Amino acid sequence: AISAMYPVNAYASPQDALIRVFGDSRLVCSTYDVARRVADAVKPRRKVFAYGFLRVPPLSFIGLLDLGAFHGLEIAYVFGAIPPPSTVDEILGRQMREYWTNFATKGKPKAKKARGWPRFKTKSWKMLGLDPYLSKMRDYAHAECDFWQTIYESAGL
Repeated sequence: AISAMYPVNAYASPQDALIRVFGDSRLVCSTYDVARRVADAVKPRRKVFAYGFLRVPPLSFIGLLDLGAFHGLEIAYVFGAIPPPSTVDEILGRQMREYWTNFATKGKPKAKKARGWPRFKTKSWKMLGLDPYLSKMRDYAHAECDFWQTIYESAGL
C-alpha cells in the first residue's frame, strides 16, 4: 500500500521517496490529524491555523547536505536567527514574527502588508505557505494524509 501511494519512479531517487514517506507518516500527516480533530471538535468549536514552511534558507550546510526545508527550521525565522539573512529572509522572518506575535496576543495570526492566514477546516484544508511569497496552500498532501489516516485508525490511534 505504501509503494502504491509513494511509487519510487515518482521521485528523483529511492531515498527521496523514503524521506517523503517518513516525513508524511511521522510529521506532516500526524500534524494534520491533530488539526482535523481540533477543527472537528463539536464543543467548543476551535479555530485552527496550519502552515507549511517551504523556504530553504541560504545556509551552506543545508545546501551541502541537500536538506531542503525541514521540520523546525522555521523557528530560526521566528526568532530572527538566520545569519546573515538575505533581504527575502529578513522580510519573511519579520512577517512570521508579526504573525506569531499577533496570534499569541490577539488570537489571530495577522501581519500588515502580508497575506491573510486562512483557517484550516476539514473540508477545505487551507493553510499558509511560509515562503518568500506567503502563498495560500490548499490540499497539500491531502491524499497522502487520508492514506495515513487509515493506518492510524487501524492501529487504534
